[in-house]
Amino acid sequence: MKGQLLLLMEDSFSVAIWFGSQEILFSEIMTYEEAMETIEAIATADLQRVGQELFSEEKLNLAVVGPWSFGPRTKGPFRSEEGFSELLEL
Repeated sequence: MKGQLLLLMEDSFSVAIWFGSQEILFSEIMTYEEAMETIEAIATADLQRVGQELFSEEKLNLAVVGPWSFGPRTKGPFRSEEGFSELLEL
């Protein structure tokens, strides 16, 4: 993340987007140094906590796009609803 931010600051258009979007969205501007300090302050426990909140089985969804039907001609693990349900298990 820090590397991506560093590369972002090398392009004048990207710098303009960085500062402009902060002004529009937050009405205050975080400097590059402040952003780096914020990133460095993130602990492993913070990432684990957020990951557990976001990736819970209750919040998983699956969309199948296109024609699909369950039946005797369907082959592989997705020939029944249970086959798809397994994709939604952590």
